[in-house]
Amino acid sequence: MAVLTATLAFTGIGSNTQISTYSGSVAGSNFGAPINVFNPTQFLDQPWIRTGPSGQTYEAYNHLGNTGGRTASIRVSSDNGATFAPPITLETVNPAAGQDAPSVRQAINGSTVYAAFTRWGPSSVVTGGTLFPGSQVVVVKSTNSGASFSAGVSAAPTTGYFANTSNTPVTLGQERTSSDLAIAVDPNNANHVVVVYGNVPGPGQLQLNVVESTDGGVTWSVPKFTTPLNVRSALPGVSVLANGDIGLLYAQYDPVTNELSQHLLTTTDTSLAQATLC
Repeated sequence: MAVLTATLAFTGIGSNTQISTYSGSVAGSNFGAPINVFNPTQFLDQPWIRTGPSGQTYEAYNHLGNTGGRTASIRVSSDNGATFAPPITLETVNPAAGQDAPSVRQAINGSTVYAAFTRWGPSSVVTGGTLFPGSQVVVVKSTNSGASFSAGVSAAPTTGYFANTSNTPVTLGQERTSSDLAIAVDPNNANHVVVVYGNVPGPGQLQLNVVESTDGGVTWSVPKFTTPLNVRSALPGVSVLANGDIGLLYAQYDPVTNELSQHLLTTTDTSLAQATLC
């Protein structure tokens, strides 16, 4: 079975970076030379790959050279990542902070593609990093396999964050964080979407929130699940299975015991009221 991955590397010229896309087999665990190299001689960050049917490949990233700080971007391939159409800027307004958060995430069901990112609000420097009050979790949608995307819809307000060093009130111990984000779409219902996003409700707090849309991203619920505030939670991953089960994976740090742990919740209810810790 073929798999795709992407790497980010500095080119040695200023702060320019390039994204290399690789294809390999699970059995061989050997990706060899890249099948595509994206190097617009600008600062790129955090490539993230998702695949769809018939060779469709979606590579989201943060393009810090975009005009107006509209950095949330995506490239689309129809031949398993060998070639890509011209990049698409997902952001449609100029973020108050001068850029979107680094994480841009995608979810695919057939020809329906969702992408989520955090539009950072005005910045405020804190110990060990920066907070962005008034940020928005934005979701855009394509119904034509990524040929074009809708204007963004706000799925939730949040306080964005960026840690520039380890062991601060906005980290998981030594693990840095930055407006962490995850998105999943129901494989049996393209209108059912789940987003997990990070928030800083108060000093020293890192919380994950789960919101849901059942109308294709037009409207969004209030948070149906939140992590406790006496510990810090970040680095989420979320999936909706064919049987409707939802899985939420995240990291949690207890500043009192200095312990980092991983948690996997599974549920058939997006409120996670009946969640099972695995």
